[in-house]
Amino acid sequence: RHVYLVCPNLLSWTASHDDCASRGYTLVEIESAAEGDEIARWIPGDSWIGLNDRDEEGTFVWVDGSSADYTAWSGSEPNDFFGEDCTLVRPNGKWNDAECDDGHTFVCEAEILPR
Repeated sequence: RHVYLVCPNLLSWTASHDDCASRGYTLVEIESAAEGDEIARWIPGDSWIGLNDRDEEGTFVWVDGSSADYTAWSGSEPNDFFGEDCTLVRPNGKWNDAECDDGHTFVCEAEILPR
């Protein structure tokens, strides 16, 4: 199981990543349509998730370095328009690549370990 935080601060992707880490969380990894739909219901607008292709253009990985087995790209995305390397989830559940320095809300997650 996971616990999520929807953070309303408008931060860059890196600042969002750091804010999640400071709380003991990571930027969310959306691993299924059901999880994506659930998160989309909570967000106030386009929100950062943990997927990016900053290290190798066109190779999107989660913040832990793992590849994305599930994706929900919108239409012609990702399109790398003007060097977009970070990923947003939209309120409709679809993903868009965006410029990492843009300010957006973000979603953090942490795994709940069994006792």
